[in-house]
Amino acid sequence: MKSKVGYIKGSYTVEAAFIVPLILGLLFTIMYMVFFWHDKVMLQSNLQNVLYLLNEQQISCKKEEYDTYLEEYLWILEITNMEVSENTMAFRGEIYAETEVTIPVVSVFLSELPKVHITETCSKVQPEQIKRLKENKKEKTDSKRSDDGTRTADGIEK
Repeated sequence: MKSKVGYIKGSYTVEAAFIVPLILGLLFTIMYMVFFWHDKVMLQSNLQNVLYLLNEQQISCKKEEYDTYLEEYLWILEITNMEVSENTMAFRGEIYAETEVTIPVVSVFLSELPKVHITETCSKVQPEQIKRLKENKKEKTDSKRSDDGTRTADGIEK
């Protein structure tokens, strides 16, 4: 022990008692955010898979069937509201999820708990069908122009 200018016995213990909880709190917060981003990516991926399965008619549009697909591989997020709808052109899915912090130290570092809102759309019409429809429409307009006497099918004006 040094006198007035140097170290005082027990100062390392006091410093460690202050610094270690801060470091652990930051570490837990970083781990929590990694888990959160994992769940957000998995939730988006699961929603895309459900919409694809609906499009391929491997599952029906009933909530009981696609509910298990959506909650698969989630660690800390809980789905609060989900909706899958269908119209003539596409399937549309919308999910709301949130999390609860169970680690007391993390709530000190996070002022507001993160919430997730994901919306995805899966087209029922395939790209090759769209291309064929456009080609058919173009052929019809070309043939109409040739009937009017302004242009022929090969594009030469009369």
